[in-house]
Amino acid sequence: MIRLRGIWHSYGSGYVLRDVSLDIGEDEVTAVVGINGAGKTTLAKVMAGLIRPSRGRVERSGLVGYVPQNPEYFFFEDTVFDEVAFGPRNLGMRGGELERNVRWALRVAGLEGLEERNPHTLSGGEKKRLAIACVLSMRPLHVVLDEPLANVDPPSRARLMDVMRSLGSVVLVTHDMGLVLELADRVVLLHGGKVVLDEGTEEFFQEDLTPYGLEKPLTLRLAEEMGLGFVRTEGELLERLSTGRAGVEDGS
Repeated sequence: MIRLRGIWHSYGSGYVLRDVSLDIGEDEVTAVVGINGAGKTTLAKVMAGLIRPSRGRVERSGLVGYVPQNPEYFFFEDTVFDEVAFGPRNLGMRGGELERNVRWALRVAGLEGLEERNPHTLSGGEKKRLAIACVLSMRPLHVVLDEPLANVDPPSRARLMDVMRSLGSVVLVTHDMGLVLELADRVVLLHGGKVVLDEGTEEFFQEDLTPYGLEKPLTLRLAEEMGLGFVRTEGELLERLSTGRAGVEDGS
């Protein structure tokens, strides 16, 4: 559990976060959304303990891992294996325990076979997955991902989506509404540093988002225009269309 109560934060010229109170539970995917400047990244860093808020209280029941938008700036080891091992080694893991943890994190992140590569030679998508592996190797209770699909090509996006589905308790900080639609159980909307909506994903996308500079993903807009209801993915949309055609053809 991450519990935030009355969080305010300023960098010196006005508040970026304004009286934010949230509970982030386990085993759910929470998306934090909003336009640039809404306070998303600051809130993510407060959750992870990287920023101490100007006012308010933060409680965490376990380790919170944070994956930044540009993780390659934080790589400094010569190999992928050593990069993933750095965190747990500094937590005191040694020997077989360290080896098992690193191997497990690499497997979850889909990086097996790349252990001896230099992190800076990886593709953009591989670097994102390496950053996730670095966090997972420390066995956090929550993983906070800041714009996880930014600057990632389509094949890497699909692989990253698979990795994110396997993580358990995740906070997605993003402006990518397609990612929110597909993965999130709950959506928190920040506007002007305040929480203005905190709802389940289906309920969130029933709201008028235009005052907040956001819009529904194309997949969902098409489904609604065709009277197919709430869908999360293109595959689900196509399945609904196929089922509808089959119903017309057999007279039902």
